[in-house]
Amino acid sequence: MKLHYKNNTEKNVSIEKVRNFYWNVPDINIYAATVPDRMHHLDLGLFHYQLSFTKALILEQCRKSFIDKMNNRIKLIPHYQDLKSFSNDNLYQDSKRPNFIKNNKITEIYLKWNKMYLLSRKENYEESDITRLQELINEWAKLFIELFEEYSSSKLQFPKLHSWVFHICSSICEFGAINVYTTETYESLHKDYVKKPYKLTNKKEIEKQIMKIIRCKAIIIESSSKEIPKTPIALKYSKKLYEFCIQNAEIYIQTRMNDSDLEKEMKLGFEKFLKCLDAYLDFYDQKLSEHEEIE
Repeated sequence: MKLHYKNNTEKNVSIEKVRNFYWNVPDINIYAATVPDRMHHLDLGLFHYQLSFTKALILEQCRKSFIDKMNNRIKLIPHYQDLKSFSNDNLYQDSKRPNFIKNNKITEIYLKWNKMYLLSRKENYEESDITRLQELINEWAKLFIELFEEYSSSKLQFPKLHSWVFHICSSICEFGAINVYTTETYESLHKDYVKKPYKLTNKKEIEKQIMKIIRCKAIIIESSSKEIPKTPIALKYSKKLYEFCIQNAEIYIQTRMNDSDLEKEMKLGFEKFLKCLDAYLDFYDQKLSEHEEIE
């Protein structure tokens, strides 16, 4: 990579003309420190690009109706194998216009993708498997660049493309199959404990607000597992305005308060309710801690 940077041939390996910070750090290989995983590099990365560029290509050569046809076909793809069969007709009529991309080229790029993707999912690799995987990656990448380079504003200078083509096989040799170092579990946790709480903050003292939201949720989950005593006095109301789970109270109320049509009296009521809920949770958390210390 450094050699291509010095020789101004970075486009040949799908990288930007940007000096790598880690070249100044001795004894570190950034490609070994940040190992590629299939979900980010393929499922959410290169395959997403491939679909987007395919749509752009078809839209340029044909018209929007063929994009709708393509979207409808994608919707029919089953979640499991052998549930449905599809006709073998072409998506659009081939033309003899100059530089026209024919149906078989579009089909070929996805066939190459499938072969490469299936081999990347192996649990164990022999040396011959890694050699074959690199061959499939090179074949797919060559056609990918040939078909879609003009549809990319960066001319396909994607870090994910560079990492996948030039570094994934060496990563497999050093660390084993890609399945071993997937980040899907941590991505899911990141959504529940960072992304969703972040959306509920007012973007001030973000960490403090996120921790408060997570803490409240954890306490409510803990308290909901205990036996709840019955209310001694039955309260009757003429009309139910809102209904939500106490575990999701913070999320629900913040969402409602962002509604510009909500009356100011109702907003004030929600604010008072949240203050009371915080006070209750603080009290409950304190009693829970005292109980654990006694035990």
